[in-house]
Amino acid sequence: MKKYLILLLLASCNAGHNLEVADSKREIVAAKKSEINLEKKVRFQKRVNFGFDSSSITLDSRKKLTDNVIWLKQNPNKNIVVEGHCDERGTREYNLALGERRAYAVRNFLSNSGISKRRIKVVSYGEEKPVSLGSSERAHAKNRRAELVIK
Repeated sequence: MKKYLILLLLASCNAGHNLEVADSKREIVAAKKSEINLEKKVRFQKRVNFGFDSSSITLDSRKKLTDNVIWLKQNPNKNIVVEGHCDERGTREYNLALGERRAYAVRNFLSNSGISKRRIKVVSYGEEKPVSLGSSERAHAKNRRAELVIK
C-alpha cells in the first residue's frame, strides 16, 4: 500500500512526465550464457547510459554490463555500488525515483546474470551529481547514467 501511495504522489507531482511502473510482464534482462566467457580478459565498465525518462537497459549498456558480469565472476571477493543519476529536467523527487529505477535495472541485469544481489548496493543521486554541466541535449545525455563503483 505504501508503495502505491508513493507512486501516486510522484505521478501527481510530475503530470508532464511519463512514469515507468514496474510491470510483472516486463521481460527479464540478463546476459546470455554464451556471452559469458570467463576466460575472456575484460575491463570493468564504470558507466552505462540511459535514454530520456527511461530505465531500460540499451543494447550498448547490455554489452558493457555483460563485461561486468564476467569481471565480477572473475573477482568474487569484490562488491559494487550502483549509483543512479539523471539530468536536470524533472522535479527532485521524480529524478531520485528515476535514478533508483536505473540503478535497480542494472542490479537486476547483474543478478539475473548470476551475480548475488548481496554484492550489489543501490543508491540514487537523481540530478545532484552531474558529470556534464549545461542544458544542451549532449549534457543531458551524459548525465542520464548509472555509475558502477567497486568496493
